[in-house]
Amino acid sequence: MQEPKLTFKRYEFKYYLSCEMADRLILDLLNNNMVWDPFVEKKEEKDYTVTSLYFDSPAFKCYYEKINGLKDRYKLRLRVYDDFLKNGDSVSLEIKRKTDMVILKDRIFLPYEKYVKIFEEGEMNFSSLMFSKRDEDVLKEFFYKKLAYNMSPVVFVKYKRKPLIGAFNDRFRITFDSEIKSASGKEWLKKRDDLFEPAPGLIVMEVKFDNTLPKWFLKIIYKYQLDRRPFSKYCSAVETCFKKFQL
Repeated sequence: MQEPKLTFKRYEFKYYLSCEMADRLILDLLNNNMVWDPFVEKKEEKDYTVTSLYFDSPAFKCYYEKINGLKDRYKLRLRVYDDFLKNGDSVSLEIKRKTDMVILKDRIFLPYEKYVKIFEEGEMNFSSLMFSKRDEDVLKEFFYKKLAYNMSPVVFVKYKRKPLIGAFNDRFRITFDSEIKSASGKEWLKKRDDLFEPAPGLIVMEVKFDNTLPKWFLKIIYKYQLDRRPFSKYCSAVETCFKKFQL
């Protein structure tokens, strides 16, 4: 399962929901200009698994930039759309930046063989792996940032995602993330059942849009009295996994 490969700019608003409210809201959205994302529309459960590996410096640079509210910051992560990586899958490599309220993301997909070459065998001659100019530039920036701050895998986060898109504007996207779990980055992509739960029972609704929210959706916000709240899966995972230690 893959989302589109691209560089994009958008806004993201987040809301906390109970399971009951999420179910009611999804039904309401499906009756108001939203449809299931094509990746799940034919699935019975209407969701897929996301597993993300986050990198940070020994001093937790990315964590503290988020906690301290820096307006310009970035995160490095790898992501698979499954519980674990297996031969034949692809890995999403991402540089996610935030400038004030605007999200900018560069994303490329690494076939399994290229992921192994780069991240397990240490191949740094990207030209030899036959990337496009654009993909090679993203890789070089990812590793420049990684090496500049001695970043390494810190935690991974796994969750279930239910995605909806606008029936007439597929750039308007609403996702419902549940069963959020995390563990040390060293355990990424291993099968295990003893994961931490940073926010038990919480469902995070993320609203993603290009410029302005549709008027009909503003009515939904008013109807359900939804309040925007910040939530970082990465920071929550760090705080949960390292709660016995002082960051």
